[in-house]
Parts: sequence; C-alpha cells; structure tokens
Amino acid sequence: SPFSKIESVKVSKSALKDGLSFYHVGKLYIDEYLKIPHIKSATILFITKKDFPFNEIEKIIKKEEDITLTLDHLLNKVKMDCTSCSLQQICNEVEKLITKKDN
Repeated sequence: SPFSKIESVKVSKSALKDGLSFYHVGKLYIDEYLKIPHIKSATILFITKKDFPFNEIEKIIKKEEDITLTLDHLLNKVKMDCTSCSLQQICNEVEKLITKKDN
C-alpha cells in the first residue's frame, strides 16, 4: 500500500502444501519490480512478528523520502526561500555529505 509502505500477502494453507514459500512470493514481487525501467535492484523483507515496531521503519522511510526530495531539489537548483522550506534540516545534512565528497 502506498500509504502504509507495506504490501500484504495472504497465503492459503493449500498453497503452502503445494510448495509456495516466502522465497517464491518474494521472487514474484522482485521480478515485477525489476520490470520497471528505472528500478535496478530490489529487496524484499518479510516481517512476521506481530509486535514488530513498524513505526521505527516508518521513521527511516520518512527520512529516506526527505533525502530523495532534497536531492531532487538540490539537483534541479530550484530557487526557494530556505527559511520557509520544510526540508532545510535534510538539505543541510545532504550538503555536508556533498561537500565532504567533493573535497
């Protein structure tokens, strides 16, 4: 789901008896993702623990999305008022990384 960043898979008992596994399901997903031209690699993680702290993963995903938006912003050299931009903290982190790499 694009909203929860989680894909749900329901598997019947008969499918499991017929040999369906996490490997097979994951491979199907990866094969489909790799058909998209700009996707070069994909990794699937299956989390089956009911009390897994998904909110921690959501924080990581949010930061990665912010970094992607910031890189896009910097690469396109969009003129903005940085004092009013919600990406300012991420921009500063990314600019430090770019500066280190250039030196």
